[in-house]
Amino acid sequence: MNSLLEVKRLTKRFRGIAASDGLDLKVTRGELHAIIGPNGAGKSTLIGQLSGEITPDSGSIAFDGVDITHMPIHKRALLGVARSYQITSVFEELTALQNVALAVQARSGHSFGVLGEVAQEWKLLEPASQAIEAVGLSESMNHPAALLAHGARRQLELAMVLAMRPKILLLDEPMAGTSPTESKQIVGLLKKLRGTMTIVLIEHDLQAVFELADRISVLVYGKVIASGHPDEIRSDPRVIEAYIGEEGLVS
Repeated sequence: MNSLLEVKRLTKRFRGIAASDGLDLKVTRGELHAIIGPNGAGKSTLIGQLSGEITPDSGSIAFDGVDITHMPIHKRALLGVARSYQITSVFEELTALQNVALAVQARSGHSFGVLGEVAQEWKLLEPASQAIEAVGLSESMNHPAALLAHGARRQLELAMVLAMRPKILLLDEPMAGTSPTESKQIVGLLKKLRGTMTIVLIEHDLQAVFELADRISVLVYGKVIASGHPDEIRSDPRVIEAYIGEEGLVS
């Protein structure tokens, strides 16, 4: 298997509690790999370590053959690691298109948030327009970000990340707080993106997970207890046991 991301023996403790407990994980190049687990399983801690926001106590993270275990966020971004809400500087007075253009500017090595002449630079606006179109936000590209609904703002976040052309996209609950209609739009978007890049998805909506994922890893108490095709995960007795008392698995 051609692994783009490989995690070995990753360990992170908070006040003696192991959020990651010797965790192993492999993500194959080009797949949509979902990570699920009961509340408190350590999912957000894991994605924080992958993105560089949390430093592990021990273990290793290799990305595209490079050890990034202790690499800062901005250097990971240059290698092609992007997290969905990593870009938090959304300028509400600017249009959706202008916000994405700023992400394109950041990709070129300029400080994110330096406006300059971004609104007039075609070399920024052309790839920004492509990213906006990719997430289905074309009709709102000239609307101020402040006027966008919650779901549209999530689409804008994705467009800003896509504009940076990542090799791997880390998504931490992209459908959280969205309406059923907005969730369907995001699922549709992820279906379009699937296969075009490597995606690691953490999501509580198990129906969406089983609909989208090429592979699923199940995290319990900081360890991966099962990893495989959705059909394998759905019938795995260890996974079924882990979800007793939780929302249950999708039938």
